[in-house]
Formats: sequence, C-alpha cells, structure tokens
Amino acid sequence: MLGHECTGIIYDGNEHFLENTPVAINPLIGCGVCKHCQAGEPNICVSRTVIGFQKEGGLSQVIAVPKNNILPLSEEFPLRTGVLYEPLAVVIHAAKQANLKKQQDVIITGAGTIGLLSGIYIQDNFDVTVSFIERDSKRIEFAESLGFHVYKQIDDVPMKTIQRPIFFECTGNLPLFKKILDYKPAAAEIIIVSTFEKELEIPIFALLPNETVIQGSQMYTEKDLKQALEILSTSKRYLYEEIVIKKDYSYHEVNTAYETVTNNNEKRVKAIINMEKGGRII
Repeated sequence: MLGHECTGIIYDGNEHFLENTPVAINPLIGCGVCKHCQAGEPNICVSRTVIGFQKEGGLSQVIAVPKNNILPLSEEFPLRTGVLYEPLAVVIHAAKQANLKKQQDVIITGAGTIGLLSGIYIQDNFDVTVSFIERDSKRIEFAESLGFHVYKQIDDVPMKTIQRPIFFECTGNLPLFKKILDYKPAAAEIIIVSTFEKELEIPIFALLPNETVIQGSQMYTEKDLKQALEILSTSKRYLYEEIVIKKDYSYHEVNTAYETVTNNNEKRVKAIINMEKGGRII
C-alpha cells in the first residue's frame, strides 16, 4: 500500500474544511493514549499506524484519514512539489537529533530522496561541510550538480576540520554501516535515518573507546511537518524542488514511476503521481 505523501484539494466541504481548500495529510496516526503520545511523541507510539503502510494510502481509490491528520494549506501552496513535505519532515526531525556544530564535517550515506533532502536542508540551515557517499553514477552526477562533494568510498572523504564528523545513515546498508563504525577519525555521532531489514548486531567495543553516539530518528512530529510545510511555502522551496522529476505520472503509470526511480533511469530521484492525470479513477 503506497502513498503516504499526499497533497490535494477538498472536493466537498463540510463543517471542518471548506470546499477547494488545499490540504496535506499527516500519515502518522498514534494511539493517543500511550505515554509517548501523551508526551507529544506519536512517532514512537507503541501501536502507531501509518497511512500508506498499515492503512490504505494515497494510491487507493478511497482512504480514511482522521480529521486531525488533515493539514489545511494556503491557496498559494504548490501542491505538486509541496508533496515533499513528508520526507522533508523526516529530515528536519533527524537534524534535531544531531548535535551539529559550526563548520563540522557531515557525511551522508546515500544520495536518494532522504539523503539529498538531508544534504540540502543541513547545508542551508547549518554552517557545516556536507559530503556524500554514493556509488551510482547518475546519483553521483546529480548530487554534484547540486553542489555537493561525492565520494564512492567512506575512506576517501577528506576532513575539513579537526572536529569529529557526524554521519547521517540513509541507506539501510549493513556493510556500509559497519564501515562507518571503522571510520577514522571516529564518528562523533551516527544518526540512523534509514531502516534495516534485519536486526543489526553492533560491536559495543567499537563505540565505547571512541565515545561514538548512535542516535535513532523515527519519522517526525506534527511540529516537524508544519515546519516542512512552512519551508515549502517560501522561496526556499526551489532548493528542494530540484530533486523532483519534471514529468507527472498518472495513476496508471505507477509501476513506470516506481521503476524509473528504483532503476535510476533519471538523475532526479522523486516521482510525482498526479491522480487526476488521464482522467479520474472513481
């Protein structure tokens, strides 16, 4: 079930939302009663569900969305590229987990959607040096066109300062993660933004002598989502729009869009599905 990043227009208004109001969907649904939800942390709710994962997503003909998960937008909000609000919120939340210091070296693994958005956001908001680890030639070329330094191997990344680097792990690649643990100078922090398919055994001894902090980052809060929507409502959005494929795909071209992104058939990494393109499906 795909489609956890959704923007659209209210088709039939009611007492809660006026007709033609542009909206975004917060796909994260917490239980509302556990201690994490009560503390304003539904992203780590013990029984959370996510629209597009555990529930039907935006590529379904009909989805059920709690009223409080519908976020009204301004009429000027760009619905097409504004769909980046969800992955950008992931990035904003991850950056908050890190203790980023002035002119620190930041190394991001993977130049996909989350990796590139991480680089763009961190470079724009923090006085740090951002480098990427990426092996795909098209993604390397694209990341370099955005102004980033890209290296195929972790050991090739030169340090610009004497401060220990912070890694943002955005691949979910276990061998690569182990190489991060062996990197010298030892990482000050490793922010895990990705997910891993299997449980990872971390060699504790590799962390203790170096005082390396491993910090998980799980989705986002509503505050992070609203911050992302605010950024994309300003002229700053052009920085993030660069990663979006210029062509819109129709509902009937979902497989083509998916294959285009996963097979790196285009340099840009984010595909947009326009549910009205080619006619309504219901």
